[in-house]
Amino acid sequence: MSRYSIKDLEQLTGIKAHTIRIWEKRYNIVSPERTDTNIRYYNDMQLKRLLNVSLLNKNGFKISKLASMSNDELCKAIDNLDSGLSNQALQIEHLISAMVSIDEVSFNQTITKSMVKNGFEYTLFNLIYPFFDRVGLLWLTGVINPAREHFVSSIIKQKIYTAYDKIITPIAKDAPVAILSLHENEFHEITLLISNYIARKLGFKTIYLGQSVPYESLADVLQYTKSNLLITNFVTAQDGKFIESYLQKIATDFPKLTVLAGGFQIANQSLTLPSNVMKTQSAEELKENLTHIYNSKS
Repeated sequence: MSRYSIKDLEQLTGIKAHTIRIWEKRYNIVSPERTDTNIRYYNDMQLKRLLNVSLLNKNGFKISKLASMSNDELCKAIDNLDSGLSNQALQIEHLISAMVSIDEVSFNQTITKSMVKNGFEYTLFNLIYPFFDRVGLLWLTGVINPAREHFVSSIIKQKIYTAYDKIITPIAKDAPVAILSLHENEFHEITLLISNYIARKLGFKTIYLGQSVPYESLADVLQYTKSNLLITNFVTAQDGKFIESYLQKIATDFPKLTVLAGGFQIANQSLTLPSNVMKTQSAEELKENLTHIYNSKS
C-alpha cells in the first residue's frame, strides 16, 4: 500500500494542507497513520476517501454531512453526480480518483459520458489532454505510482486507436508529412498519440515513431522522408540544458524543419529555443499551429 504525505494529498486533491488538518481535527475526515519515527502519512484508502470528499464538497455537500458518511455512501453519492460532472475540473478530479482506486469502470464511465455528450474531439481537448497534463505533474513529483499512470494510459490508448480508424479525412498525395517522435529518454506518449490524431484528421501524412527514439534513428527518418515538420514532447524530468541542446542540434542539422514542442518541461521551464521551434501548451494550440502549417503548404 502506498504512503502519502499531507503535501501529496494537497497536490492530488487540490485541498490545502491547512484545510485537511482542520477537517481531521474538527470532523475526523481521515486519520493519518504514523511511522516508527512518528512521521504522519496516509494510505490509499484515506486518499480515495479525501478525493471523494473533495469532489462532493465542491458539488455543494457540507463537510459536516460528508464526515458522517461511510466510504460506500461517498461512492454512491458520486455515482449520482451526473450534473456536477459536466464541469471539466470536477471531471478531471473524478478521473484522478478512479486512477488512484484503479477503477476502470468509473474511469471509463466519465470518459464515455463526455464523448456521448460532447464528441470525441471535445473530450480529447478538454478532458483527456488536461488530465494527462495533471498526471504528468503528479508523476514528476513522485505522488503517483507509475503503475497507475500505465493503467489509465492503456485505457486512453485504446480509445485513441479506435478513433484513428474512424478518421475519414482524405490524405492528398502532396499532403505535408509530419514526423512524431520522442527522445530516447522519454516514454510518456499519450500527448504524442493525441498529436498524431489531430494531424491525421487535418490531412497530414503522419509517420509515428513513438517513444524512446535515438537521435540517429530520428535523423535518418527526417533525412529519408525530407519532412519539414517534427512533433515532439518533453514530460519526463530533464535538465533545461539537455532540452535546449537536443532541439538546437535538430535545428542545426535540419534548418528547414519546423518543430512543434510540447509537454510539461517545455511549458514550465524558461528555455532558450531555436527560432524554428514552436511551443505547444494545449491541444487547441497544437491544432491551430498544425492548421496554419497545413494551409501554408497546400
